[in-house]
Amino acid sequence: MTKTVASGPRNVARVEALESARGLAAFVVVLFHVPGWNHALYDVAVIRNGYLMVELFFVLSGFVIFRTYSTRLVTIGDLARFQFLRFGRLYPVHLVMLLLYLGLEVLKLVAERHFGLRATTSAAFVGSDWGAFVQHLLLVQAIGPLGRAETFNIPAWSISVEFYTYLIFGSLLLLLRRRHLLMGVGLTVSVVCLGLLATGHTHGWQYLMRGVGGFFLGCGISYLTEVRCVTLPRGASVTAAASWCSFSHSSGHTRRMSPSSASPRCSCCVLWLTATRARPLR
Repeated sequence: MTKTVASGPRNVARVEALESARGLAAFVVVLFHVPGWNHALYDVAVIRNGYLMVELFFVLSGFVIFRTYSTRLVTIGDLARFQFLRFGRLYPVHLVMLLLYLGLEVLKLVAERHFGLRATTSAAFVGSDWGAFVQHLLLVQAIGPLGRAETFNIPAWSISVEFYTYLIFGSLLLLLRRRHLLMGVGLTVSVVCLGLLATGHTHGWQYLMRGVGGFFLGCGISYLTEVRCVTLPRGASVTAAASWCSFSHSSGHTRRMSPSSASPRCSCCVLWLTATRARPLR
């Protein structure tokens, strides 16, 4: 393994400087999921394009995870513990939300059979059926062409992708044993994923490609900033948030934008903030 990077206040400052940007991004994603009939919010371009913040999360996740764990995953036991911690962070909330959505389907079924009422969207357990429920339980609803990500709690596709992206990262690190080799393979995979997304040749793997493509770009940025021994400048979180909001605002009036163009822009925003040498946060 490569030499362990000291985990002193400088490294803490590097990661904590991104927390405000992550918090603002999460808030924009929440606003994005407010129903479209609320024009007071939906007509704001930053909120209308709030789905782009998911790409930013993947990049920042790669940045933080690489910085925190790239020197700590040495054995299969380390990987198992790492994955278990990720599972414990992601799954409880996912399970609660999944059961709530299951309850809604049950209520729809009761309303249809006993009161003659029908939902305006779809009948009970049409689309969101038991097969989709099992996929959500196993966190595979967004993995591969057989995945059914647009069922039950649709935003949970990112949880599915995040969990297995972590597994890919840890497995590659154990297999390659060198961080620079991980970066070589990871960035190659990232470029391939983003290229396939740009051309539309995803063959049903588009969700995982979005996660893996952005995540390993974030890993690469993290590695670069460590090699160059730079830290995030004062006010980096505010600048990152403002830059990304500006990008979201200028993304046009389309409902959807190619994720392959979002991830590189997210990465460039973080790279611009981290590649300039500046004094650490106090």
